[in-house]
Amino acid sequence: MIGVAILLVSSTLLVLYLFNGVSTANEDLSADSIKPQTPHYLVYSSGNESKIFLLSAEPSYGYWTQNDTHMDWFSNGPIIHKGDPVFVVNSTVRNDYTQNDKAGVVSAVNSYNHSEVSFAVKLYDKNNNTINALQAYPRVDTRLGSNVFSFERGRAEPFELYFATANRNIDHFEIVVLYVSSMPPP
Repeated sequence: MIGVAILLVSSTLLVLYLFNGVSTANEDLSADSIKPQTPHYLVYSSGNESKIFLLSAEPSYGYWTQNDTHMDWFSNGPIIHKGDPVFVVNSTVRNDYTQNDKAGVVSAVNSYNHSEVSFAVKLYDKNNNTINALQAYPRVDTRLGSNVFSFERGRAEPFELYFATANRNIDHFEIVVLYVSSMPPP
C-alpha cells in the first residue's frame, strides 16, 4: 500500500512537471500572495497624477496561449512562444479626462469622447527590487495588438496587460500611464 501511494504521488509530480513544462511540482501558480492595488488615480511615469482612475487590478500567472508572437509593434523583435510563462494584469479603469483637458499640445479627449491611453507595469519582488519582464501584445484579428487602449470618458472599461516572465516571486506591481491623447501615438 505504501509503495502504491509513493508511486501515485511520484506519477502525479511527474504529470505536473510535464504539464507545466517550466515549473516544478512545488511551484504555486496562484497570485494570491501579490499585494492588491487599491483604487486610485494612476500616475504618469514622471510621477504626475493622471485622470485615469484605477478601479481594480487583478494579477494572475499563466501561460501564453497564442501562437508565437513578436513582442513589439514591429516584426523583428523578441518572440514569445505558445506555452511560455506570463504574468497577467486584468484591470478596470475610468477615464475622467474632459474635452478641456490637454495632453501636451492636444486635447486629451477626441470628438468621439475617447482618450487613447498607454500603460506600463512595474513588477517588484518582496525586497522592492525590480523584476524585468517584456510586455507581450496579443494579436487582435490579423493585426498585432498593442498596449494603447481607447477609453470612453466617464465609463469603467476593462483591459489586460501581459508580461513574459518565468519569475513567480512577484510581491507587488504598479501600473503607470505612459501616454494620454486624443490621438494614438505615432
